[in-house]
Amino acid sequence: MINLLPVQRKKSLKTEYVLRLVITILVFFGILGYAGIAMLIPSYVYSKFRLKTIKVESEQIRKKNEGSQNSEISAILSQTSKKLELVKPNERQYLSHLLIRVIGLRGSGISFSTISVSGAGNERTLILSGLAKTRTELIEFYKRFDNDKSFSKVNLPISSYSKDKDIEFNVTFTTKI
Repeated sequence: MINLLPVQRKKSLKTEYVLRLVITILVFFGILGYAGIAMLIPSYVYSKFRLKTIKVESEQIRKKNEGSQNSEISAILSQTSKKLELVKPNERQYLSHLLIRVIGLRGSGISFSTISVSGAGNERTLILSGLAKTRTELIEFYKRFDNDKSFSKVNLPISSYSKDKDIEFNVTFTTKI
């Protein structure tokens, strides 16, 4: 087949073809966008309506339960205040300083597995359980506690001295708040 069109005309036809193709694609996506928006409108209207009804229902429930919640809240507040009275801020602060002091007296060859605090009033009993690498480190640890004026009644059972290495121990001592 022989092509009788001049080169200039071929270029203009090709440009016109590409332009029509682009316009067709843009129109297609435009119609698709409008259709999508049109399909979202009912969902939007329904969600707005549902939001209004939920607000009304929640307000009605809030008004209905307002009286019963006041008594529940006051009961919870009284329980919380009783619990807070058990642990006074001064005592908590003292115990944290005490634990920092115990850890400071520990030494390098001593590791703790448990630290328990018990007692009431002005006197607290601390029980330290742990592992000492050697007997001499355990003896030095005991002497540091025994020489410290903050601790009284330092008790390290004699059975703790039976081994030379890897000694499990329990030290009990008393301190005043």
